[in-house]
Amino acid sequence: MGKFIKEQFVSFLFGLASTAIGVLIALLINSKVEQSNDHKAFLGLMKALKVEITANNVILEDSFLPNYNDRIVYRKFNFELSSNLLSNKNFLAEAPKGVIDNLMNYTLELKRSNEFCLANTNYLYNPKLNKKWGNSLRESWGKNLHNCKIAISNLKILLKNYK
Repeated sequence: MGKFIKEQFVSFLFGLASTAIGVLIALLINSKVEQSNDHKAFLGLMKALKVEITANNVILEDSFLPNYNDRIVYRKFNFELSSNLLSNKNFLAEAPKGVIDNLMNYTLELKRSNEFCLANTNYLYNPKLNKKWGNSLRESWGKNLHNCKIAISNLKILLKNYK
């Protein structure tokens, strides 16, 4: 009887150990799969960001730069994705610091340019403001558009390796 209990006990311990090892292996595999999925999602976000940057570059070249002095801008920048990425924990965990820093600058400059556009529109309907501040506004806006061009260019360079 004592031998039977010992055999059952050893069998139980062996089963417990093999189950524990199996669970640990499953957890490791699951962790690797999640990391792989997170990385794939990150690469997808980078591709989407490249599309946003390309679209904003077209808007800069076709809408802002040729028209801001005439005070008519046909399309504003869209930076919704870049703003969302800056609050996405998975993106922030995967992205290199240089990309994050440049993305913050890009988002800030594009947002600032859209605000200059809005102020410019308001000045059109307020001759007093336009007379007093209109030239200063357009001068500052021109500098901002130059900064937008640099920010877009910097991100394009940083993201060229993400396919």
